[in-house]
Amino acid sequence: MIVLAVDTATKAASAALIDNGEIRSEFLINNRTMHSRNLMPLVEEAVKAAGIKKSDIDLFASTVGPGSFTGVRIGVATVKAMAYALKKPVVGINTLDCLAYDVCEYEKLICPVLDARNEQVFCAVYRKDENNTLERLTDYMGIPIEELMELLEGYQKDVIFTGDAYEMCLRREPSRKFRKYGVHRGAYMPKASTVGLMALHEPFTDPALLKPFYLRMSQAERLMGSKNE
Repeated sequence: MIVLAVDTATKAASAALIDNGEIRSEFLINNRTMHSRNLMPLVEEAVKAAGIKKSDIDLFASTVGPGSFTGVRIGVATVKAMAYALKKPVVGINTLDCLAYDVCEYEKLICPVLDARNEQVFCAVYRKDENNTLERLTDYMGIPIEELMELLEGYQKDVIFTGDAYEMCLRREPSRKFRKYGVHRGAYMPKASTVGLMALHEPFTDPALLKPFYLRMSQAERLMGSKNE
């Protein structure tokens, strides 16, 4: 099965081509403000480098959030358009799941954190077993950093952070003799290749059902709501 996967949930945008569980190509650009312009060229490069035609693609996948509201919409809309055109199914992958999936750590908890602005983060807490099976221990959350750190202090295990807000969280680390928190820099940003690999193990769906996953309203939506009150 050939999967085309994209991610635009953070400041980096990427596209990858997965063929029978192997990464054939992947391209990334780090420029949050240009996702609408950069994503399709990344897709074209990924398809070209893999030596296939778009009509060969069996499945399309994208991160669906949480993350940048505009970025998530761009990724979801792009995948839906391509899937509609080729009459193929889609899969949506949660951005936090994607980040946690890339961390190979069995002794510690995994906590992906994405900057939600105003000293808040999108986050969840996970663990992996020795078979690399990922288990989410909390809800998906959009909470103040201080609240997350209080939550993590309640766990006995050490914690590995990943995601673009890890530095913000480490600055809140309580003073202690033995370090409880670390960083997995290898999974600093979501990767389209990971999205594609995860999609192979998820239920396929109709493009019409693929929707962004938001943990809170965008600023524009909040402003509109306040005007209607």
